Amino acid sequence: MKIKWLGKVLPAPNGCGPRGLQHLVPNFMFKPACDLHDNLYSAKVNRSASDWAFYMRMRECIKKERNALKSILFEPIALFYYLVVRIGGYFFY
Repeated sequence: MKIKWLGKVLPAPNGCGPRGLQHLVPNFMFKPACDLHDNLYSAKVNRSASDWAFYMRMRECIKKERNALKSILFEPIALFYYLVVRIGGYFFY
């Protein structure tokens, strides 16, 4: 399915991790958040807003998790992913 943003067709998202390096970044339960982030970066949506939307979507993924232990464990992972994207994401924006 092709996704359009402001009349532009966006490349297909690739999940967590920059293109070619996805194998280094585990998706855990965050693939929907990573796909959203890929689309926002491709559309050149404001970088800070894109990164924050990424973090908020990861938190939504955690809230949907039925396993309480996983929810507790994945919260710091989501924060870590967000911080890494804030620090290094400008290379891929």
